Amino acid sequence: MDHLVEAVQMHAIKNYADPGWDVVTECWTGEEIRAWLEVESPDGKLVTATTEEEAINKMAILVDVWADQQGTDNQLWRF
Repeated sequence: MDHLVEAVQMHAIKNYADPGWDVVTECWTGEEIRAWLEVESPDGKLVTATTEEEAINKMAILVDVWADQQGTDNQLWRF
């Protein structure tokens, strides 16, 4: 699992300028990323990313939300 967390962290650093990935770099610890990658499904089963691509794609779900929020926040201050 450590290699998956590291893959997400490295992807976030590499894509820091892309909206949302800065949040991962600046705000998420390795433990928090690990917890997100090991989310329990509604039926009680543990759903774990098993490849680097799956881990990055799973994190991208949240990144997309943050990117949308960042875009909205920027628009709020325009006159």
